[in-house]
Amino acid sequence: MFNKIKFLMFLLILISFSCEKKLDENNVIPVITYPYDFFMSHNGLNRLYTLYKPDNLKEKAPLVFVLHGYTSNNNNIMNYSKMNEIADEYGFMVCYPQGTRNTYTGQTHWNANLKEMSSIADSDFLNDLAIKLQAEYNLSEKNTFACGMSNGGFMSYTLGCEKSDTFKAIASVTGTMSGYDWKNCNPNKVPVLQISEQMILLYQWMDQCLQQRLGRCSKNSRYYELLGRNK
Repeated sequence: MFNKIKFLMFLLILISFSCEKKLDENNVIPVITYPYDFFMSHNGLNRLYTLYKPDNLKEKAPLVFVLHGYTSNNNNIMNYSKMNEIADEYGFMVCYPQGTRNTYTGQTHWNANLKEMSSIADSDFLNDLAIKLQAEYNLSEKNTFACGMSNGGFMSYTLGCEKSDTFKAIASVTGTMSGYDWKNCNPNKVPVLQISEQMILLYQWMDQCLQQRLGRCSKNSRYYELLGRNK
């Protein structure tokens, strides 16, 4: 009888340990190694974005969006922009969103108010994503910025025009403005950095191309005002 009681007690102890181990396994929070891919549902689309969070990230740290160019992707621009290394040095979070494929061309893109070729609500998506990340990671609402390459630069201008309450400054490499943004942009004061191989070539292109297409590319145009170069 005594041996049976000892056996039952031993069995109960084993079951107890087994249940505790199973409970611990179910409550384990996986460790995320950055950069890490996330998804966000927006307007019926499952949108991909990659986050990089440096180890030295502090509360109310800046948030920088880096937008890829036409036909490219978020992984490419993450690799060649080297923004993660800069984030490590200065302590800010980087978001690399992924554009969708264009219906007409099948190429990845951002809808920088290119009404004739896209109906994707990228401006709303990027704005909503920025607000979501600010809340989730306690990031700075006053220091959220957007930059991009080519079509990503165009999109940065669109964000500066339409979402200046969220994106406080923008930068563009080779990209300028869509025709719609050119005619309708009326943001809060937004600092702009335009980067090209040679700025004089950019201005020459603007004079030759935009005067013909839009009829407003003189040195007194709204583009120069937005750049802070109205002379």
